[in-house]
Amino acid sequence: MKNWGKFLLSRALEKLHSDEPLNLDDYLPVDRNQVFTSVASIDDLIEEIGRLRGRPIKMIQWDLPPDLYGARAAGKSVDYIIYERNTAAVHQEHIKAHELGHILANHDIIPIGEIEEDLAVVLMRASQGSGYDEREAEALAEALQSEIIRRVGLQALTKQVSTSPVWSDIARGLAID
Repeated sequence: MKNWGKFLLSRALEKLHSDEPLNLDDYLPVDRNQVFTSVASIDDLIEEIGRLRGRPIKMIQWDLPPDLYGARAAGKSVDYIIYERNTAAVHQEHIKAHELGHILANHDIIPIGEIEEDLAVVLMRASQGSGYDEREAEALAEALQSEIIRRVGLQALTKQVSTSPVWSDIARGLAID
């Protein structure tokens, strides 16, 4: 295993001053092929990363305040990804990937006790991430989603886009239903 603290700090400082593209392998706890072997969706990836880290990651849909689509928190023995309930499924998948990006990049995470009681604290602090942290998490989300699409196909991120006839027509047009 890598010395994650020193590694991530040195990588972050280097990347702040470079245009070097993100290398997904720098963020994964083990080899990319080992991580993605049994992954067919973002949910599968989150479960696998939790297993590999020895710390499960639970996902919670929530009615979040305006302009907040996701957050993450650390319980005593589990991490949480909280994502907006009232948005398109494909957007939810991206939010989950983005929050997983924060976890993989070892960005500051809000410690909590019981999730229901402490969710207000999480939501108040969720938007306090640095611009660099948000850009890095977004780049990781894109890299994770691209890797899943490369291995499984676009349907891994869009199979439950919506029950709306409009979205169904779009999905059929793209051959992703």
